[in-house]
Amino acid sequence: MNNFYMHNGWPHTNAGNPSQQVPNTMNRLHANRRIDLDHQTASTVFLREGFKRYYWDWDYGVRIKGNEYVDIRLIGEENHVLISAGFSIDNRSQVALVKNIYAVQTTPIFQHIMAITLHSAEPVNDESLVGMWLLVKELK
Repeated sequence: MNNFYMHNGWPHTNAGNPSQQVPNTMNRLHANRRIDLDHQTASTVFLREGFKRYYWDWDYGVRIKGNEYVDIRLIGEENHVLISAGFSIDNRSQVALVKNIYAVQTTPIFQHIMAITLHSAEPVNDESLVGMWLLVKELK
């Protein structure tokens, strides 16, 4: 009996094999490029109680190519604190396709700057438009 088995297509051992090749993880990779999106270029929605949502729509957001990692910095005003951030994939075409794009990590860099690393697992010749949003609260 051997202690090597396949699980979801990934090789695993239950006894530990030091010579086994470990797949690359994000902390071993670097983003292909970095994009800074400043609040001055965003659409702003004023919410109640000092909350704001900045939104960079698909035309002013990010173009991501297939098999690409992109580090995106969403920059709010300095007198605001981060609440949350996210992205949406362009769905304006008549045939709205689900794209294989996902966030690898989301990290606050400063009180007013959020970094999101996106990865497109689409084929290399595919390009997608991604809109970004940032929710902040004004400091009093």
